Amino acid sequence: MNPRALWAAAFSAAALVTAADATAQQAFVLEGYYGCERATNGRTYCRRRGVRDYVPVAEEFFQRFKAVQSGAPIGPTVVNQEVNIKPQVNTTVNVVVQNLGVEYADLDGQMVILSALIDEQREIKRMGREPMAAIDKTIEAIEQRISELRKVRTEKYQEASRYQTSIRPNDFDQYISARKLSEIYPKVPYYIPGTREVGEFWVEPTVREDGLLVFKFRFIDPTSRNDRTRAVIEMRPDELERTQKSLLKLHNWSITAHEKKIRKRFDKRLDCFPSESCPLEGEKVDGKASTEIVFSVNEDGSTGGRFQRNKGRFEEVYGFSVESGLMLQAYLRHVLKEGRREYEAGSQTKEDLDKIFN
Repeated sequence: MNPRALWAAAFSAAALVTAADATAQQAFVLEGYYGCERATNGRTYCRRRGVRDYVPVAEEFFQRFKAVQSGAPIGPTVVNQEVNIKPQVNTTVNVVVQNLGVEYADLDGQMVILSALIDEQREIKRMGREPMAAIDKTIEAIEQRISELRKVRTEKYQEASRYQTSIRPNDFDQYISARKLSEIYPKVPYYIPGTREVGEFWVEPTVREDGLLVFKFRFIDPTSRNDRTRAVIEMRPDELERTQKSLLKLHNWSITAHEKKIRKRFDKRLDCFPSESCPLEGEKVDGKASTEIVFSVNEDGSTGGRFQRNKGRFEEVYGFSVESGLMLQAYLRHVLKEGRREYEAGSQTKEDLDKIFN
């Protein structure tokens, strides 16, 4: 399996919206779900009462939600048709079942990867490298995500059973191992503060033409019809490591804010790089570009984080939840380790190898 494929990823979902947006979206609720959307990867998600981030739902439920929301009549779908009546119906069913198989494999792959991250976090906890509370919360967030994926996987299996055929291809395990993990790794949700715009981003390691290893944060706009890449933030390995540590600090500050019952708007910079281009906190500098990681408290006491890209006096802001930040920091630790390992393997000289095999 191509190890680079594992890196070009991060956590799949829609994004956390602001408190005002969430209230507006709850105008229509079906079976405890509201605000259903389709992500850029084609999968369907809804918000659920009591859960901050979007959770995956079955395609059948998504279609029913949209139909009821719009007031359209819910007619019979292909799953209720007799599959042997017409050739075109058979073709449609085959395509649907094939798509369900891909989605089922996709969900399985996500759970395998997330389970590996849990093992890594438990090893870190055993060695006492990070605060126990942050590790426990990270594991809890990942386990919650796995639980949601497991539920959707069951729904996919039940949906396929209506076609009286197996959702699993004969080479199912081989199919999983052959897929590009960049397409199945859960991507990180973001939102644009003060708007209803949401999207997702992932981390993509690459080696530049000058031979330097860098990591690209690629922010995707799911509503764009042409170029969906909204922005790209490039980080060096040391900057990615600082980002991972900042996300842990964001969790700790969130705990403090809740313990102190803070109920006023407050922003504080966690980190900024490159240091030579960073303005003083709260200020801007003409002709300088930098990336800030910022901790925020809202008037209702909720907390969160954001990536802020400074382009002179102009700024772009991408918000994310504390829970997404914890899952992201676990992934960044992994991708940084694997990225450095692959880079070192690809840049070793004959002399370096001679020392290994002496």
